[in-house]
Amino acid sequence: MELLDNLFKWRPAAEITPKNDWGSFQVENKQLDKKIGIKIQTITPDQIENAIGFLTQWFLQLEPSSRAAGILEDEISTQIWQGVWLKTFEQGASIIAVTDEETPTIVGALALCVVSKADDLKEELPGEAVMRQKTLLGAFDEKIDKYKIYDTEYFIQDWGLCTNPEWQRCGIATQLLSKIPQIGQHYKVPAALLIFTSKKSQSLALKAGFKEYASVAYDDIKDETGKVILQVPGNESAKLMGLKIF
Repeated sequence: MELLDNLFKWRPAAEITPKNDWGSFQVENKQLDKKIGIKIQTITPDQIENAIGFLTQWFLQLEPSSRAAGILEDEISTQIWQGVWLKTFEQGASIIAVTDEETPTIVGALALCVVSKADDLKEELPGEAVMRQKTLLGAFDEKIDKYKIYDTEYFIQDWGLCTNPEWQRCGIATQLLSKIPQIGQHYKVPAALLIFTSKKSQSLALKAGFKEYASVAYDDIKDETGKVILQVPGNESAKLMGLKIF
């Protein structure tokens, strides 16, 4: 997708060996009455299609701003999200949680990228839904200069954290978030700044050691007629939260 060509230009230094295995843990899934091991892995080229399908199905359906913007009801906006994920995966920092069995199943995902000042997310994008959602990113840009928070030229950012609903309450999202410091250390990225859009994810971020730097109330994002653009019942605001890695 040509309009995304100027995104995520950072690449690991040549001397850094890519890492695929980020550990494992045991879970008890009470919904499925199942005890099983879960592995955290880098999204490798052979897993890209399944990972994009997983994020499309669960992140775009369940994440508050995506749901409020109507991303899945807008084919072009959905394709833009899928194009963004494809670009992030090229950097090698995105991770998935998979079941430790003969035919692994993806049960969680965290799309991560390293952003820098060289990146350029077009002001205007095709897709009405994604432009509605983009007003949230713009509101944070007006509030704070992310690069000044940790005085760095680049940092880890996310483009989606989600868990299959059948595997929620198993600690999978917590485990995925906990790998960010390790990923930053391995690839020599000094900080992470993520936008958490629900009370639940914000609570998880605090427990993982993230600090809040900015907050945007959904009701404050309005169009030229004064209508609230993103109606997000049960969640008052999105929060920019950061973690200094080294």
